[in-house]
Amino acid sequence: MTTKQITYFEKPGKDNTQKTLELALNYAKENKINTIVLSTSTGETALKLRKLDKDIEIIAVTYSEAVAYKDKLELFEKNREELEKNNIKIVKSTHAFSGIDKCMFKKFGSTSTHVIISETLKLISEGTKVAVECTLMSADAGIISQKQEILALGGTSRGVDTCLLVSPSTTGNFFEFGILEIICMPRVGGLAHG
Repeated sequence: MTTKQITYFEKPGKDNTQKTLELALNYAKENKINTIVLSTSTGETALKLRKLDKDIEIIAVTYSEAVAYKDKLELFEKNREELEKNNIKIVKSTHAFSGIDKCMFKKFGSTSTHVIISETLKLISEGTKVAVECTLMSADAGIISQKQEILALGGTSRGVDTCLLVSPSTTGNFFEFGILEIICMPRVGGLAHG
């Protein structure tokens, strides 16, 4: 049996970014985790993490060209050179819980498997859904191995507020995915925070 501590934030959101990054790096060092996957709409969160640690492998997962958030895509592209210069790997892909199924949901109102999984993960926290999704996208892109435990960071709106230790899988092997530990998350979980 192992007893570990979980940090709970009073509210979700970007105000928790710095503490989430610090908790993730401390956990990584203590447990010999070499890779952190994180969501970042503009690249700023990944660059903040790199300033805190020069050696850890960072995978920055961002929006594909298919999203409506063109302003965030432009900010990400402005930061791309800095991300690459800092040896941060980039995954720019359709979200694992979106794509065709989300399009069908919007048009016909039918509930798809992706929507059910996504909404179920949000019952824990928005950041949990995002962390899982970014890990799936990174595995699908071949950037991470399915044989290594990694830290996955996600957030609510901007920044990060959730850190999970996960055993990755691709979307095609989704039921091999494992959430092994929660390092931090907002206490206001589920859909209650909008």
